Amino acid sequence: MNLDVFAELKRRILLAECRPGQALQEQELAREFGVSRTPIREALIRLQAEGLVVMVHGRGVHVSETSVRELKEACELRHHLDALVGKLVPERITDEEVASMKDLLRRMQGETSTSALRALDLEFHEAIDRATHNEILRATLEGLRNKVARTWDLSVPAGKDRYFAGIEKEFGGFLRAVERKDSEECTRILRAHLARYIDQILAING
Repeated sequence: MNLDVFAELKRRILLAECRPGQALQEQELAREFGVSRTPIREALIRLQAEGLVVMVHGRGVHVSETSVRELKEACELRHHLDALVGKLVPERITDEEVASMKDLLRRMQGETSTSALRALDLEFHEAIDRATHNEILRATLEGLRNKVARTWDLSVPAGKDRYFAGIEKEFGGFLRAVERKDSEECTRILRAHLARYIDQILAING
């Protein structure tokens, strides 16, 4: 199987295909991916560094747990970091990064698949984070996004995930604010986007 082991395992965890507490067996994964156990072990170490798995001697590797409480804590931190993101992106974004975001917006247009829109939402956030040109901030934001994304799939039942239908408008407004170098509007949109996300989860889970 010609797949990036780390990227594929991360995708499965973030989309809740691998559930919290689920054991991940090196030997089984090596057989599935058609590789030795070394790249599997390396991928699991990277996943542990991102907080997505827990490796305990004598107990093996398990997908880490998540909760609505953890979601709230991650969102509190993200809310404050969005002000920094809103400031840095308009100052530092390159023409190539603007073009990439415009391409993502075009891909969102007319898309009705929730899973496709969710993937595009993650891609756009990754593009925003890269455009800060601050690697420590980018890594921090990715870790927070991992926690938030997992909670969504574990909390929102199929058929009630209407959140992603509004992302094209929000991200389009964000990009226009970036091009105007309007940091305050960038921050406002990012915070509104996050608030809408968490409000839907809490409306279902309390």
